[in-house]
Amino acid sequence: MKISNNEWFNNQVEEICNEPRRYKKSKYHQRWESLVKDNKEAVHNFYKYLIQFLDNVIQAKKKGDKTLDERLLKFMDIFGTFEPKNYKIEYVTDKDGYRDRVYISIFSEYSDIILEKIKILMEFENYDILPNDELPFSDFAKIIVSLLEMSSYHTHFIDDTQKTKFAPIIIPFVKKVQSRSTLFLINILKHHEEPISQYVEIIFYGLENLQENDGIFNSLAFDMFYIGHDSSYFEYKNAYKILQKFLESKKTFNADEAEFLLYSFFINPLDIDTDKESKESFELRWIKAVKHLAKSLIVSKSVQLLLKNFPECKYTEILNKLLVQSIEVKNKPRVFEIKKNPNVVFHDLGLKLWIIDVLMYQKEVLKPKLTLEAFKDDYLKRQITQEDGYQIIPEIKAYFKKLDISIELLSKIEEIEMDYGIGGGAEIINHLWRFYDTGCGDEFIKVTDKAIKDLDKLPNLKKIIGLEYSNPSKKLQKALKERGIELVDYEDFC
Repeated sequence: MKISNNEWFNNQVEEICNEPRRYKKSKYHQRWESLVKDNKEAVHNFYKYLIQFLDNVIQAKKKGDKTLDERLLKFMDIFGTFEPKNYKIEYVTDKDGYRDRVYISIFSEYSDIILEKIKILMEFENYDILPNDELPFSDFAKIIVSLLEMSSYHTHFIDDTQKTKFAPIIIPFVKKVQSRSTLFLINILKHHEEPISQYVEIIFYGLENLQENDGIFNSLAFDMFYIGHDSSYFEYKNAYKILQKFLESKKTFNADEAEFLLYSFFINPLDIDTDKESKESFELRWIKAVKHLAKSLIVSKSVQLLLKNFPECKYTEILNKLLVQSIEVKNKPRVFEIKKNPNVVFHDLGLKLWIIDVLMYQKEVLKPKLTLEAFKDDYLKRQITQEDGYQIIPEIKAYFKKLDISIELLSKIEEIEMDYGIGGGAEIINHLWRFYDTGCGDEFIKVTDKAIKDLDKLPNLKKIIGLEYSNPSKKLQKALKERGIELVDYEDFC
């Protein structure tokens, strides 16, 4: 496989070769990202160089040579975790005649041969190459991990077929090299044709070794039940199914196995180990765990499932207590209860939100004052995470839409300032849409002609600042003018 005569590429490889043993991968990643964006030849050269390197490794191993060129190992380390973001684009036509773009990673052209090299590497019994911990790769296991990770790093989100191709080799690899595994292997495994059965195998692997700190088993346990993880994780959404299938496959457990499973899946990920040293007090960690169970039906059902199978175990009492308290929390009245039928009904949500901003955040007379953190803590139907902040959070929108505002409070409004971002952004937007950014083209809910029907609820309204960002119709402007309500452009107000 011939490498093109590319001066830029040759300079990159030469510079890597001259790096000291401790170096920053990010320096190359940042440089390469912009340089390979429109240079497919450079990306192909990288893969060709990688395959040439793997051939050298395999041949050296077959000869019993342990003195591999460490410069080549550095290249492997840097390129393995690089995201080329350089794709082929093909067009497909569906049965209705519509054409759509399909992005194909350049990695896909080399994935079969890379997979073949992995299988050859796995045939070697002795995985040691270099007795030097300072190098990024000193054994075959770490090289294979990097190659497997490439099916994620080098395909990003556009080409899951490559992850599916590499997924079947994960379990055999983990069993062979034991704890030398990483988080990314779990991310690949979910693309297996039968991922649930693969996760069950990981549990059996962990149970066989009774090592909750093992890389891939620990990653699975935390992805299934850890408080801080995103609820969109495949492992979390299927946690109950995974445990259920595992328990169907193994009917009997000794005391050590039961203790290991309860600790690994719940005590450790929920952070309620009484013997654990932590910056947070146990009481605070306990409260978080209770709320986590109250919010997550998946987690609470999973706890009940294992407790049913292990009624007498070291951790049975503490987990039963956790369940009881979570039910108590769930049954308590909510601070931010979403009402079904408010007494005062608004026709235009955009106008109502600006009214709430005045009364709740400026005048602070509309109680309780909603903050994103307080709402997240109080809301129990699901975990609201940081990722939710990249769009309007539907539950907070629903709360504001149904929020009752008394006629007395509405009569206090004389001026409404609609700060869509020029003045720093209204506080209500910060809680409703945490990462709202007008510079990225985000548009907040506009005030529409429906607001005309709501004007009778605002008898003392004299001025609106910033309505121009809602592109009000002439009909709405006329209705406001007839009521003597002054319209001021936000730029003039500033």
